[in-house]
Amino acid sequence: MTADLREVASPEIASRRSLIDSPSCRDDDRMDRSRTAAHFDDRALLRPHGLIGSSAMQAGFPVLAGVFRACATEFGVNLADPMAELGTEQRCAQALVRAGFTDVRMAAESVRLPRTDEAQLWRLLSRSPHYPGLRTLGSGEPAGLEARFTFEARRAVDRDAVAALTAPVVYAFG
Repeated sequence: MTADLREVASPEIASRRSLIDSPSCRDDDRMDRSRTAAHFDDRALLRPHGLIGSSAMQAGFPVLAGVFRACATEFGVNLADPMAELGTEQRCAQALVRAGFTDVRMAAESVRLPRTDEAQLWRLLSRSPHYPGLRTLGSGEPAGLEARFTFEARRAVDRDAVAALTAPVVYAFG
């Protein structure tokens, strides 16, 4: 769950690039979130006193992923929020401290996600490794879930595109 700060949208955070002492992976390359401490176990990659940077969307975001999880629940599949484990400033900071990092600093901002068609969003979420529970759906149920999700996602964006496509992000440095 570490982030390459070259990918960060915030000018304030991006200006810290010179502080990064070792390359790390982008947020979308994150490992299984059940291994929280492992997200920050990159110390072997860092030079002594090196800095690590990490990003995570706050728990409950992005909104349309929450819509997806709510629709899946209607089909009997309870999907955990993959952002829940590290999705607050406090949880990210605690994970860094547990992994032995010191001088932990946090920053937060909101990012605007691109508007994408519902079919593309369905493909992205339905194939996500964060949602293995979807494999329990019976024959025909994926099509029903897709129809329900695309309807609800379109409705959420039509109702308030800014809220549906904005996600608060936390950045952690240690």
